[in-house]
Amino acid sequence: MTESDNSHLTNHTFEEMRFFFTPKELYYDELIWDIMEVQPDDVELTFIMSMICFHVAATHFGGETQEEMERLQDVLADDLHEHYTKNYKTKYSLRLKQLMRIKENFLKLRNIRLEKYSIGGLFNLFNMNFSNPEFFWVPPQKYV
Repeated sequence: MTESDNSHLTNHTFEEMRFFFTPKELYYDELIWDIMEVQPDDVELTFIMSMICFHVAATHFGGETQEEMERLQDVLADDLHEHYTKNYKTKYSLRLKQLMRIKENFLKLRNIRLEKYSIGGLFNLFNMNFSNPEFFWVPPQKYV
């Protein structure tokens, strides 16, 4: 059994808080294995990381920011298409499918964490103070 000192995070015991500290969700293990399996090149890695960031920013801010993030996603998609037609003609759809699986797995794990943190916040289970709380802000909207 794993024991941990959580006194800097909460007044509750590790056993009471175990729900919030599932290692595969904390460290994105599944996602790391997916990335290792796909072995994306620099262009693909830039594409997938940017797509994730743009998606999160668009969801967080909406409005004009969402429109700009969608425009940037289109630019990156065009660049990826050009990269694939030059380098991966025979594996184009397979590679794209693998990249989209990475994105979806990241968002799935992120949403699980956000739901858990929302529950923790609702019941005031955490006693952490952050110098920049906006960095850890959880949106009060639907999870995509």
